Amino acid sequence: MDTKTSRITFYVALEFMNLIAIWLLAPLAALTPAVFWALIVASLTVDQFVLAWSAGVLVETNQINKLTVSGVWAAEQITQLAILTVLAIIHSGFLIGLLIAFILAGWTYYRGSFLGKLLDIRYW
Repeated sequence: MDTKTSRITFYVALEFMNLIAIWLLAPLAALTPAVFWALIVASLTVDQFVLAWSAGVLVETNQINKLTVSGVWAAEQITQLAILTVLAIIHSGFLIGLLIAFILAGWTYYRGSFLGKLLDIRYW
C-alpha cells in the first residue's frame, strides 16, 4: 500500500473512531454543558481535519473528482448535524419528554384495542 492510500485509510479510521466516540460519550454529554460543548468542538475539529486531508489526497491522486468530494462533504455535514441534534436533545432532556409523549399518545390511540387493554393498568 502506497503512502497516499495509507493516509486515506488512516483518516477513514479516524472518522469512524470519531463517530463511535460521539455515541459512547453521549450519556456523559447529558451530565454537564461543558462536556457537551467540548464533545461538539472536538467532533467538528476531527471531522474537518479528516475531510480536508482525505479529500485533498483523493483529488490529488485523481481517484475522485471535486464534485464527488463536494457531495461527500455535504453528506458528512448532514450526518454531523443529525448526530449533534440528537446530542442536543439528549442534553436538554427533550428526548425523555418526547418518549413520554409518544407513550401517552400510543396509549390513548390503542386504548380501545386489544393492545390498549394490555397496556391499561386497570386490566392488570
